Amino acid sequence: MCTRKRTHALMLEQFNNSPAVKLGGSWFAKKKGTEVKFYLKTDQNKFDEITKECFEATMKKSSFFPITEIKQNLKKLMESNNE
Repeated sequence: MCTRKRTHALMLEQFNNSPAVKLGGSWFAKKKGTEVKFYLKTDQNKFDEITKECFEATMKKSSFFPITEIKQNLKKLMESNNE
């Protein structure tokens, strides 16, 4: 049986309450504790959380996804939070 994992949508003010990094295109990431959350900017003022599985599947299948840029920016996020 397939179950849907619940995700959150954040408005711009909520999104800006904690550090985030632009991964590339309209993709962003935030680190909450030890977990990285992925977001897609779907509107000028709205960010929709995307599951890690969906994010990874999109990276694998997309021909125009800026994979190199995203990997570099994600690495920077992980390093900056480990200092």
